[in-house]
Amino acid sequence: CPKCRQPVPIPEHGVDGLKDNIFLANLVKAVAAHTKTRHGKDDLLCTSCEEGKPATSRCSDCAKFLCESCESTHRNLRGTKGHTLFTFEELKAGTYDDVFRARKAPPCSKHPEEIVKLYCRTCETPICYECALFEH
Repeated sequence: CPKCRQPVPIPEHGVDGLKDNIFLANLVKAVAAHTKTRHGKDDLLCTSCEEGKPATSRCSDCAKFLCESCESTHRNLRGTKGHTLFTFEELKAGTYDDVFRARKAPPCSKHPEEIVKLYCRTCETPICYECALFEH
């Protein structure tokens, strides 16, 4: 493992059998979605319902794309009414950028006092500055 340097046996099905890095997978999805919305792509569908309606907004807290009816519901449910929603117009205008930058990154697993700010392409793992200086 490039993160903890422990031996990891390759599963029977090869690398496809390894667990996904959920943090990184979500980060890749968020960046791809952010890029799509900034470039005016209108093929994004609601990820909250099963009706396949076009998305009109995005929740920055749970990273869901919402159609008009799901957006209304999202704003009124107890568990999600405090979430920050952005319309695609706001996303295209860059309003989301400040919120995206303000999100606190998780702490480094090797250096808990440091937060993850970099990505090592060789090891395919998020790292902190200390990791970058001494281990990568």
